[in-house]
Amino acid sequence: MPFLDLAETALFYDDQGDGWPPLVLVHGFTCTHEDWHCQISHFRSRHRAVSPDLRGHGLSSYRDPLTCTIKNCGRDVKVLLSTLDLKDVVLVGHSLGCRVVLQVNLLVPERLGGLVLLDGSRIAAGDPAAGAARARRLIETKGYAPLLEKEVRSMFLANSDPELVARTVARALAFPQEAGQELWIDHGAWDAGVMEEALDQVRVPLLMLQSTEFIGNHIRVPLQPGEVTAWMQLVQQHVPQARVETITGVGHFAMLEAPNAVNQVLSRFLASVF
Repeated sequence: MPFLDLAETALFYDDQGDGWPPLVLVHGFTCTHEDWHCQISHFRSRHRAVSPDLRGHGLSSYRDPLTCTIKNCGRDVKVLLSTLDLKDVVLVGHSLGCRVVLQVNLLVPERLGGLVLLDGSRIAAGDPAAGAARARRLIETKGYAPLLEKEVRSMFLANSDPELVARTVARALAFPQEAGQELWIDHGAWDAGVMEEALDQVRVPLLMLQSTEFIGNHIRVPLQPGEVTAWMQLVQQHVPQARVETITGVGHFAMLEAPNAVNQVLSRFLASVF
């Protein structure tokens, strides 16, 4: 199994297929590269498809929970792109992964050919320290595990596959709490302090593919046909050339619950850009 040995993590990555442009798929919070298996199996015959486990996730290690931040995850992926000498990369991020791929774009824009944000959101604006403090207080008041379980369950609909829901909740709760808390808190700081700058620096084609809306209190709801959310408006404000697609009737994990629809949208995006 391939690992990238870095100072703070042994970073696992799955590397399949061949072809241009390469795809690098970045998972969400408490998730793993396995969430992309439907996309890997679809695209690997025509594209090189690389999917890392972010530090602390899946098979990747971490040496200090305080280093589990979005900026550090972005640096890890940057080194991965450089080590594999990937160019014209289409970076696909899901949820937390949206933040990570935007961070990578800040670091090595010259290596990117496109960005895809799958069901992103923003949880904080204004002062980064205040955003982090709010997240910390919420954990202290409500408890990390109950909050996490509530959030993950809200990512699915009533008709979602119960086995998928159970596996995803169990995986989230099994994630090391010390690292999970730090990364959760960092969401607030990064969203408030970096997100708008990161969007402003996008110079490559960007696809925003949305299936749910984050409405606060750690709750998501499915998008209705034609609905435009505050997150979608934010991205379009900062990246006017952004392309917008929606998938309705599924939860947050559209790549697992509606893989054919996601693959079709990604295929159209790739065909239009390259």
